[in-house]
Amino acid sequence: MDKALELENLSKTYKIGFRKAGRRAVVDVSLSIPAGKVFGLLGPNGAGKTTTIKMALGFLKPDSGQVRIFGEPNGPKARARIGFLPEQPYFYPHLTAGAALDFYGKLFGLKRAERIERTKLLLDTVGLSDAVKLPLSKFSKGMLQRFGIAQALVNNPDLLIVDEPASGLDPIGQVEMRRLLAALNAEGKSILLSSHYLSEVENICHEVAIMNKGTVIARGDIGKLLDAGDVYTVKAKSLPKTWRPVKSVVKKGHINGIANLIVGKDDLDRLIDGIRSAGGHIEDVRKVTKTLEELFIELVGANANGGSHDAN
Repeated sequence: MDKALELENLSKTYKIGFRKAGRRAVVDVSLSIPAGKVFGLLGPNGAGKTTTIKMALGFLKPDSGQVRIFGEPNGPKARARIGFLPEQPYFYPHLTAGAALDFYGKLFGLKRAERIERTKLLLDTVGLSDAVKLPLSKFSKGMLQRFGIAQALVNNPDLLIVDEPASGLDPIGQVEMRRLLAALNAEGKSILLSSHYLSEVENICHEVAIMNKGTVIARGDIGKLLDAGDVYTVKAKSLPKTWRPVKSVVKKGHINGIANLIVGKDDLDRLIDGIRSAGGHIEDVRKVTKTLEELFIELVGANANGGSHDAN
C-alpha cells in the first residue's frame, strides 16, 4: 500500500534556559501513514505529538531523521499536497468567510475564476454556504472549526493534517466534525488526526499510534490493538432460574431479563448448546474488545516502566 506520510527516526531536542539545557521532545519516532486512510496520533499533553506534526510539515527541522510525503522528500513541492488545521488557528477576524478563502487561494496561486469556484465548493462542503458574507469575528467556535477545515482544503490536498479539530466543540459539533472528516476520507483524502477525544478517534480512525514522553509506545490497526483476546460475550433470555452456566464463564449478570455471560473461546460452543438445551434464546454473541480509552490508560500508565506495543 502507498504511504501518504513516512516518518523515519525523527528526533528533536529543544534548548531551554540560560545554560541551554536540552529537553528531548521527540525521540527516534518512525511512523507510516497509509494513503487513503485515517490515522490517529494520540498521547497526553507534552507527549511530542505537535512537535512531530511540525517536523512533518517542515515548520521545524528535525535534529535527525527523514520525512517523505507520498514517497517524495519533504520539500515545497511535496508539502503542496498537504492541508493543515492547527490546534489553535488564527484567522483575520475582519474578513468574511468568502474573502478569507479567496485570500488563501491567492497564496496558493489560484486564478480568480478558480478561487471563486473553490470558495463556493468548500463552504458548501463544510456547511457554511449561508455564511459567505459573514465576518469571521461573528463565527461561533463550531463554525470557526469548520471554516478551518475549509481553509485546509483550499489547495485540494491529498493529505489533510488536523490537530485537535474537535477542541472546544459541544457534542453536536464533535459529531458534525467526525462526519465531515469521514466524508473527506470517503472522497479519497488521507487524514492524520491528532486528538484527545478518544471515542471520536475510535469511531473514525483505521490505524493509530500512541505517543508518550516523545516516543511511540503503540501503533497499528485499531481493531487489532483493541482485541482483548479469545473472549466472547453472550446475551441470552428465557433461561430458567435453575439453569447454571458452564464453570468457565468468567462473568455473569442480568439486565431486564437478559443474561450477560462472558466466556473463553474454548467453551463458547458448549455454553451456547447449554443455553439452547435449557430452552433459552441467544440474543447476541460477539468478541470482547477493549475501548481505546482503556488501552490508552493501560499503555500510558505502563510506559512509566518502559515498553511498547505493536499490532500490525
